[in-house]
Amino acid sequence: VVMGLVGWFVVWQVMDNVDNLSDRVKDGIEELKHWLLDSPFHVTEQQINDIAKNLSEAIGANAEQITSAGLQGVTVIVEAMTGILLAMFCTLFLLYDGKKVWEWTLKLVPAQARPGVAGAGPRAWRTLTAYVRGTVLVALIDAVFIGLGLWFLDVPMAVPLAVFIFLFAFIPLVGAVISGALACLVALVTNGVFTALMVLVVVLAVQQI
Repeated sequence: VVMGLVGWFVVWQVMDNVDNLSDRVKDGIEELKHWLLDSPFHVTEQQINDIAKNLSEAIGANAEQITSAGLQGVTVIVEAMTGILLAMFCTLFLLYDGKKVWEWTLKLVPAQARPGVAGAGPRAWRTLTAYVRGTVLVALIDAVFIGLGLWFLDVPMAVPLAVFIFLFAFIPLVGAVISGALACLVALVTNGVFTALMVLVVVLAVQQI
């Protein structure tokens, strides 16, 4: 129920801010273009136009593959929803009759090994529980403090981005990188290069601390 409410809140926030975000993205792209023209990289307007043209042509040429990728994404979402429902179903029965399920599982183990497995099982469960609690705590700290940083820097959709940061923290190694990069990208196209750099500093500082 909580995850469903969070998902609804994120979708509502995105839909509520989509028009404003679209205008800010256009302004941000224009600002980024001017920054590139004035930067020491000696980028010309013709080069920027050529990049935009090539990107547009690439999208047009690969429309079928992009559509196929979108359909694959829908398939992944359906599989994820199926997995969530299955997990809820299993959780219900484990909560209701977990002790009997564990006793039945022990009968599958050879008799001489049962005492060892009976002792190892609860210890493994406690270790897993502690790991999950630690991950939740770290994810919550990341989401709250990076979210506050995004809010102070006036980055659009700070709350939905904070939720994404919380959820992606559960993906080992790459989750924090992806969510941080997403926050920086939104800041770049909406508020410009300086704000994106400030967001990067906030993300790295919070995650390292």
